[in-house]
Amino acid sequence: LNKKALSIFLIMLVIVVCVATPFLLSACSNKAQVAVVDIKLTSEEYAFCVNYANAKLLTTINNFLIEIKSNGTFNRIVARYFGSEAPQGVKSAPEGVDDALVVVTCADFPPFEYKEKDVYYGMDMEIAQALAKKLGKRLVIKNVAFESIFYEIQMGHADIAMSAISVIESRKGIVAYSNSYYTLGQVIMTRAGDTTFASCTTVNDVVELLKSMDHTKSIGYQNGSSAYYYLFAKSHEFTLPYSVTGQGYDSITDAIDAMLRGEVDYVMLDSTAANAIAKNYNGKKK
Repeated sequence: LNKKALSIFLIMLVIVVCVATPFLLSACSNKAQVAVVDIKLTSEEYAFCVNYANAKLLTTINNFLIEIKSNGTFNRIVARYFGSEAPQGVKSAPEGVDDALVVVTCADFPPFEYKEKDVYYGMDMEIAQALAKKLGKRLVIKNVAFESIFYEIQMGHADIAMSAISVIESRKGIVAYSNSYYTLGQVIMTRAGDTTFASCTTVNDVVELLKSMDHTKSIGYQNGSSAYYYLFAKSHEFTLPYSVTGQGYDSITDAIDAMLRGEVDYVMLDSTAANAIAKNYNGKKK
């Protein structure tokens, strides 16, 4: 083939591959996949959790949070996930090591906790590492499904739960919360191009629209997350149950992938994570 014929052949090959493969089509066109309706429907606080029998550790955690907020450590960790400085990876010691601080998490929720190969990243994970160092212990990270976290604490299989956990009244009967360290709210995520919420400018706009939906509309969420408690009024602070169909998933990415496949209409999740995850799905740098 001469150069002109080879060029035409390569162009045609790219077109055929893009048309034939939906995943590659997205990559070729670089189109956004998801969008966030950036209106917070709740005001929630994140905290860490321990077993009620572990009052001494809870006091230690609260004192540690005061310390890292006063000496600038907390702000430096947060800045690594919202600024130009690179996040610091955290490695887990093997389970069963002596003198360990065992932290249970669900590592699929950037920028709070996520995993790349065998390295953990996220604000919670960096705080966990700093706490272990303060205590002179080796950090062991147990990565489980979010709804299993509370069982791990109740059964004494982990010392602390650090996993973007909202303070919800219904959970206070099973775990003890530390002082809060971050504030956020629930938001709706849609497929890119979905205009259902386009005219919403206030919380009331979104609430009224959700109230108008029946069981034919479905919302995905992570099992055990505050989205479930909010949508179906399963905790005292959430008093308005909606009529939409709810669908829980082991991870929030499973819920989003299901939405992209058309299995649910929308996804509900925490605001900070929603914006971070949307960047990943839309091909932007984490």
